[in-house]
Amino acid sequence: LVPFSTPKEAITLANDTPYGLGCSIWTHDLVEAHSMADAVQSGIVWINDHHKNHPSSPWGGLKKESGVGRENGLDAYYEYTQTKSIVVNCNKFDSDWFKDADARYN
Repeated sequence: LVPFSTPKEAITLANDTPYGLGCSIWTHDLVEAHSMADAVQSGIVWINDHHKNHPSSPWGGLKKESGVGRENGLDAYYEYTQTKSIVVNCNKFDSDWFKDADARYN
C-alpha cells in the first residue's frame, strides 16, 4: 500500500509502473471511482471488489509488460481468428479481366 492525498496523486502512482493488467479502486464515492477508473492505465478496473471477471468480459493488460492480446469475450475470439472474404459470381464470367477495368471494380 502506498499512501496518497488526492485522487490525482493516486492515479499518478497507479500509472507509474510498466504493468497495467488490473487494479482495484475502493471508495464510497462511485462518481469519483468512475472518473479514476477512466484515468487509470489498466486493462480491467474493479470498483469495491477485486479479481472477479465474467467469462464474457475481456481480460488483458494495457501496457506491453502485462502481455498482449485479450482473454475472454469477443476480444479473445478476434485474437484467435482471422477474417476472410469469399466472393462468388454465380453467372458466367465473360469479361476480359485484364483489359476491362469495369470487370474488376464494378
